[in-house]
Amino acid sequence: MTRRGSVLGGLAAVVAMGCGGVSSTADSGTSMPKPGSVVINELAGSGGDFVEFYNPGDSAFELSGFGITDAESDGGVRYATSLRFPTGAQVPAKGWFTVFLETDCPATVSPCVRGEFGLSQAGGDLVTVLDANNATVAQQAWPPNAAPSGSSWARKTDGAETFEVQRRSPGAANAP
Repeated sequence: MTRRGSVLGGLAAVVAMGCGGVSSTADSGTSMPKPGSVVINELAGSGGDFVEFYNPGDSAFELSGFGITDAESDGGVRYATSLRFPTGAQVPAKGWFTVFLETDCPATVSPCVRGEFGLSQAGGDLVTVLDANNATVAQQAWPPNAAPSGSSWARKTDGAETFEVQRRSPGAANAP
């Protein structure tokens, strides 16, 4: 069974799309996701940018209709290069879904799609999840110089509360 969320909260620092809805928090991204929710799990902003979602739930989560993008230089949402998830795009139960930015997905990472925006390493960035009407569902900050080239800014463990610098592990368990 696939579930699709609806907005339950306002602007957020963490995306948590789960059964019965999309929930969010308005802090620095350190709130614990609700059980069964999908979260932005890992970000990399140099050496092959990507954003990874993780689904700790027991059912796949349907991404169709949602979008993802980064911020304009003035901090506003960059709609022009937003990625819309194709019909059938899902985050598998207890699994990952990766968006590689400005580069094709490696054959070793699946499910995966390509997005046409990148994350600003030096200036930081803001990843925004959009609903079908371009309303902001949630956001996750990518702090300036959060992770050096070859590493990522990831939750301590998949779906955990806090982020830290880790080895890159797109489409797989976070790797401290």
